[in-house]
Amino acid sequence: MFARNYYYLVTSLPDLVFEHPRSPVSAAAFMDDLAEFLDPEDAALLRIVRLPADNANFITLLESRDRELQPGGNYTRDELLEEIKQPDALPDYLQILARAYREGRQLFPGMILEDQLNLLFYEQVIAHPNAFIAAWFTFELNLRNVLVALTLRKKLPHLQGQHTASVLCCNEIAEHILKSTAPDFGLCDALPWIDYVVEIQEEEIPEREQELDRLRWNMLDELTIASYFRIETLLAFCIKLMIVERWMRLDSAVGRQKLARMVEEIIRRVEY
Repeated sequence: MFARNYYYLVTSLPDLVFEHPRSPVSAAAFMDDLAEFLDPEDAALLRIVRLPADNANFITLLESRDRELQPGGNYTRDELLEEIKQPDALPDYLQILARAYREGRQLFPGMILEDQLNLLFYEQVIAHPNAFIAAWFTFELNLRNVLVALTLRKKLPHLQGQHTASVLCCNEIAEHILKSTAPDFGLCDALPWIDYVVEIQEEEIPEREQELDRLRWNMLDELTIASYFRIETLLAFCIKLMIVERWMRLDSAVGRQKLARMVEEIIRRVEY
């Protein structure tokens, strides 16, 4: 497939520096404007990058949770609420989940709804034909599974080697995590970053979260080192912009509350 170059768009991107989180523009507004200049196939890739926010917002509205909607998604609150009533315009995996929820069916027994959605989502995106999309979301899946397993080891040590449905089994990495009791799950060769993730688990919550986002930032740089003026460079910039925007919204206290909620969610998955 022919790869389109976006010389003007790439050269006009503002500088983003991880150590100084300043967002020159709203991520949602930037992505809305960017989509208008993209080839239709590339615009579809941008929509995929925005789906994690839609996923989180979909669960929030579906379960009537008391939390703010995440910015940066493809759909507004009203659009998602309408789709929950009659799903026909959302991606297939969200339509499948919405119908099952409305009918009182569990697609994957033993899993909370959010993890059922994540499993459907990751199974789709890690098999995407675009190399950047597949690699980025494979990294995110692996990082998510490692963090879940490490948290369970720390908070629920009696479940050592028994991470149940909390680990999303979409690839061989997940199988290693489920079976291994090694500190790095025996994955140091497959995941060069895993020793670093294990090491920072003892840091304070805000610092740990920041280091994880630094890892994401560096992975984006690695995945786009040869992208130059192609869509992958723009997609990576959008993800970085969302990272910067997230840190601008957080202070240390909020960051601590956020991670505490994450830990509670992980434990709830196990006890589900």
